[in-house]
Amino acid sequence: MKRKGFTLIELLVVIAIIALLAAILFPVFARARENARRASCMSNMKQIGLALMQYTQDYDERLPFYGSTSAGDPSSTTSNYVTSTIPNWHAQVYPYVKSWDLFKCPSAPESTDTSNAPRASGDSSYGANGVVVRWSGSATGPLSLAAIEKTAEIIFAHELSLRTRLSYAWPPRTGNKYRRWIQNASYNSLHFDGANLVYVDGHVKWHKQSAICASAYGLKDVGDVIGADHCGVSGDLVATPMF
Repeated sequence: MKRKGFTLIELLVVIAIIALLAAILFPVFARARENARRASCMSNMKQIGLALMQYTQDYDERLPFYGSTSAGDPSSTTSNYVTSTIPNWHAQVYPYVKSWDLFKCPSAPESTDTSNAPRASGDSSYGANGVVVRWSGSATGPLSLAAIEKTAEIIFAHELSLRTRLSYAWPPRTGNKYRRWIQNASYNSLHFDGANLVYVDGHVKWHKQSAICASAYGLKDVGDVIGADHCGVSGDLVATPMF
């Protein structure tokens, strides 16, 4: 009696078809997951934007600031922890959101740095724009909303490539050299070669990395190419703040 079954060739064909389908579908599933993470991140930042609006209304329409820093550069201090009581933008916005998890993008990996321990809660994957989030000891002190002509066009906070223990403000407002919004290829490119941004008026928008320009940080170029906006370019920018 002849037994029925699959031949080796038939099994190989079926396996090849399954592998082909997997190769097609896995990237689709990965993109769907990243879309969900981007939406979750955008929701987090929208809550931060709303908290920012509440903060400015409670403090005479002035933006958050840094109260402890080195040489007026918020990015250089190692004392401004995300959960610190030392004044920084994370600590000032937190009472309006009451959740440290809102400061973490699901796409940003956990920090492996333990040099700045301890800290009370988790890390943050969002950094402020140091041109508008200033040092309290600067000549003008905390920046007023009235000083910014178009709040809907100026970034308040952007994404970082990973979660960090410190409350950073990049680009920092020191001297004539401003560290750009991108520190390496992975900054502001967590979601499909782009990132979510919180603007000073509280709204949130996704932008492609190459479309984010220096002017969105309140900087105008005084370097080699006068008038150039330096969109999506890494490295230092010789610039002056617009306000």
